[in-house]
Amino acid sequence: QVQERLAKLLAVADAQGLDYASPAGDGNFQFKELCKRMHPKRFDVRLPVQDEVPFPDDAAWRELCAEGSQRAWPVLLDLIGGAGDDSYSRIDLAGCVVSLPGSAPQKYHQDG
Repeated sequence: QVQERLAKLLAVADAQGLDYASPAGDGNFQFKELCKRMHPKRFDVRLPVQDEVPFPDDAAWRELCAEGSQRAWPVLLDLIGGAGDDSYSRIDLAGCVVSLPGSAPQKYHQDG
């Protein structure tokens, strides 16, 4: 499903005339759903979370989001000194990096 989402987003990029297949350093772009930096065959793809438009078969994805929220929020609240009422909290961004065949190895790095 991630590959299908990437294909649809790249089709939109094509329709807009974006040259995402150019050599590293050229053709970089960043949009809400799709980002390309540094390598013509590597993309950051935003995935739907909780109340957003789900994947066609989204039960497993929704379960993963709920489980991630349930496990992450106690830790995050403890780190920021939260009161423990996490009824207002939710995962608001999810995504993955997709490297297409032929992409160079990604160097180890810290995000954020």
